[in-house]
Amino acid sequence: MSGDVGVVVPVYFSCSEHVEMTYDLVRDVLADPVVAQVVIEFHGGEHTWISHGGSMLGRLLAQDSRVEVVSGAGAPFYALWNDGCRRVLARLGESALIGILNNDLRLDPNTLSRLAEPLRPHSSIAITYPDYDAKERLPHNPLLPTAGTYKDGGMWGCCFMVRGDVWQAVGGFDESYTIWYGDDDFERAVREHHPPNWLPGSSRWQVCRLVGLPFTHLQSRTLNRRPDLLARTEADRQRFVRKGTP
Repeated sequence: MSGDVGVVVPVYFSCSEHVEMTYDLVRDVLADPVVAQVVIEFHGGEHTWISHGGSMLGRLLAQDSRVEVVSGAGAPFYALWNDGCRRVLARLGESALIGILNNDLRLDPNTLSRLAEPLRPHSSIAITYPDYDAKERLPHNPLLPTAGTYKDGGMWGCCFMVRGDVWQAVGGFDESYTIWYGDDDFERAVREHHPPNWLPGSSRWQVCRLVGLPFTHLQSRTLNRRPDLLARTEADRQRFVRKGTP
């Protein structure tokens, strides 16, 4: 089925590269036939590049009615994800699929179509994500080894798709995280949650990595300019550990 996917993209503009890569990503997304809505959650930035980025977003709005730009300046990061999900469900309905994307990505043609495909016929599949192994592709920037989870297994929060009914059932993303571990927290909640009409011994919701579906992540080009967020990594990690401790 075409046109049942909404995409949420938080953006922050503090250099020309942020503006350019956001434009390139959104054009990639709009080229995919399953995409019915793109919600750009504007998170802030430096004045010069906010102006430049605003002009770019204005062009996207004029070119394609599927694009929606939301001012989320000052909002917690995961509040932007939740707001985007609510907007997708309001426009596309509870059966919609929701893609969450960083703005520092480049996607191959039909990446979102392929992420969506397993979510439709299999009610036990709740989340899909591309073929990305963080252990194999650790970034070299010295800021990043402590910034983020880089775990073996599990989804990668810069690019994934979730069923709208699943997002609703688990109560969305925990907005108390700064920017790290909220994706891990959500994945854990999904894996532990009982699907509707669940019976003991039956399958819980599954989180699926799609082998052979690559994507390009321009490693944390935005976050390297946000030391205020990087400084909160340990606090986020401790919160994640506490929530998972019986």
